[in-house]
Amino acid sequence: QLAYTTVGGYLADVWSDSLQAVLLLAGAVVIPLTLISHAGGWNATWAGLQAIDAARTGDGTFSTVSGTYSLLRVTTAAPLLLIVGIGLSGGLKLVSDPRQLTRFYGLRSAAAARGGAWLVGGLVAVTYFFLLPIGLLARVFGVPAEVAARTDAIVPWLLGDAQILGPVAGAVILTALLAAAMSTIDSVLLVAAGALQRDLLPQVRAAHRDTVNSARLIVLLCAILSVALAAFARAYPSIGFGIVELTVLAGALYAGAFLPGLIGILYWPRSTATGAIAGMIAGLVSTTVWRFAVIPSVPAVAEVPEVFVGVLFGTAAFVAGSLRTHSTR
Repeated sequence: QLAYTTVGGYLADVWSDSLQAVLLLAGAVVIPLTLISHAGGWNATWAGLQAIDAARTGDGTFSTVSGTYSLLRVTTAAPLLLIVGIGLSGGLKLVSDPRQLTRFYGLRSAAAARGGAWLVGGLVAVTYFFLLPIGLLARVFGVPAEVAARTDAIVPWLLGDAQILGPVAGAVILTALLAAAMSTIDSVLLVAAGALQRDLLPQVRAAHRDTVNSARLIVLLCAILSVALAAFARAYPSIGFGIVELTVLAGALYAGAFLPGLIGILYWPRSTATGAIAGMIAGLVSTTVWRFAVIPSVPAVAEVPEVFVGVLFGTAAFVAGSLRTHSTR
């Protein structure tokens, strides 16, 4: 992936993402349907979830359990608020991620943009509908505890060790999911390299030549940093961050920092650059503090995902900063 991104640039990014999108959609649809089939149908799956939840709570409840957030729970192991937070972290990241701007350079016309908006929105909705329940369905299938403890290991176990789709189809879908997991790295590397090269290098060097080679070097350095971060998280599982958790946190940071300013600048005439900067700072800080300081020390709010906090504080800071600076113009 690093090799073709460094050499192929934007075209490599577009072609690889298109192929990976098709593979992801196929995997997202097939896996949950197969799990339901293995359980004996939807009624048997629902009964299995009820049995698991009853064993956890000591009673026969499923939709509610004793506790502060009982009305927000689907099961004791998968609170509804947590599921929604994970979904929003991924979905809002797609909306606010700066790398998505690169896609507009490949559009032929405004009509293509409008048609693409409906197509992409529909495909994302379908993918989420099938993808989010996989964790719950895997519980009924009987995922070992040591596998369930690592969220990024559940689907590989289902397709590999359990072979729910058989050896051939399982290998194909596992390849699809691996491709999906890698689908953002090429465009993220390109955007990071472009931003650093355009915004940072001119500040430290009055003039710089050979911009292509410098961009390639920045891509390589960003990739090394990402690999080091992932390797650290895997080597020290006690910190509570696997690949999935890091991805959710990244989505929350993107949403908190960029979403308020992006939506505001597009649809609110009183938006200002100062407000956008204030929103970015507030979103980043609040998301980070909530995840690393509040959640570990305040159990009562441990199930409130950081994406809600980041977007709330980011929006408040964006609105306040825009109103203050707009009125002084």
